[in-house]
Amino acid sequence: MPKRKSKGVTGTRKSTSYGRRQQGNSRLKKQYAKVKRKQRVRLMRRTIKSAKSRALNAMAVLRQPKTCVMRFQAQRCMSYTLADQFKQPGVSLQTHDNNPIFPATGIKINLNSIYDPWAKKTDTYFPTADEHAGGFDDISHQYGQYRVIGAKVTFKVRRLGGSLPIQAGYAASIEPTGGSGTGMGPSPAANLGEMFDPSTMDPVLVTSIDRNAWQDANSMISEAQIGDYVSLQKFKHLPGINWRELKAGAAQKASIVNKWSERGLQALGMNTDKAQINGGLFHNEQGSWTSGGSNPSQLDHVTYNLKPFDGASSYKTKYSQPRVLVTIDIDYLVKCSEPRFTYSNSA
Repeated sequence: MPKRKSKGVTGTRKSTSYGRRQQGNSRLKKQYAKVKRKQRVRLMRRTIKSAKSRALNAMAVLRQPKTCVMRFQAQRCMSYTLADQFKQPGVSLQTHDNNPIFPATGIKINLNSIYDPWAKKTDTYFPTADEHAGGFDDISHQYGQYRVIGAKVTFKVRRLGGSLPIQAGYAASIEPTGGSGTGMGPSPAANLGEMFDPSTMDPVLVTSIDRNAWQDANSMISEAQIGDYVSLQKFKHLPGINWRELKAGAAQKASIVNKWSERGLQALGMNTDKAQINGGLFHNEQGSWTSGGSNPSQLDHVTYNLKPFDGASSYKTKYSQPRVLVTIDIDYLVKCSEPRFTYSNSA
């Protein structure tokens, strides 16, 4: 009896099914292709999105940070005469050079304004108009608002000697021999060794008073009440009052350093919003950025002064019109904000 060929038929069907799978018509193949297709689409979308992002980030206007902390500086150097505090009787009208007299009310410096660092305008040495810190005009092209977050002021004084009013033919000068002017008795210039002796010169009291607006409005003590070292003893315990002694003799030096920070800053009404009370404006965007700008709504300042160390000393009249060299260096730490699109698109 011949054998049945069922196995052969079954094998043929299997080979046919395997061939169809090889042709890509299986369900698994379709699912795999669908997943890969979605992955390629996502990859293309990510590539396009990242390319757009890189193009935007490459724009100069967007490379500029929204806020930036910068350092600004301001410097002053000037020689003064102290004729108001140290003068011979009868020689106050005699001028021996063009040095300005150190202001009796001192030199006032704004601690939180790079728009107007020099608050004192009555001195002939200081500008009558606002004079900004270095770089203020340039940064006005890039940012619109500033806020001083820290400041350091270095006030240095160096003695240059003195000027003796020995000049013949002037009633207001000390004659080399005889009287000092009309009816003034013997001239101290008769003993020139005594006048040129540094031991007959008095030291100078260098003071600094650092107050913010809240303290100024509530304090009963003013700078004018500190006239020499004796009066300083009454108030030196108060915060913000510092002093140094500038010793007698040429080339003697003294310096005071004041540091200021907006941390813990309090305004009238106990307002602690630093951005509101401590923010100022750069120049506006009109023209060449040289106009506009403003100080913060609240100005904090420090006042420097030179006074006789001993107001009752008789030696302070031995020299007339002593000279001092005053150097002021201000370092501001400033947070700049509000970037300007026109900085990169001024055309």
